[in-house]
Amino acid sequence: MELWRLVGVCHVALALAAVLVDVTAAVVVAETDTAVLVGVNAIVVVAPS
Repeated sequence: MELWRLVGVCHVALALAAVLVDVTAAVVVAETDTAVLVGVNAIVVVAPS
């Protein structure tokens, strides 16, 4: 029984770690996307002229 309990704890820890990684990645991607969008908008505005 102890082994299964340990496996359960490991699964919970891995799930929490995955959520943290997802949240961190989402924040990084959101900030990066904003920078990229601003850059693309600047290029689009400058290109015609």
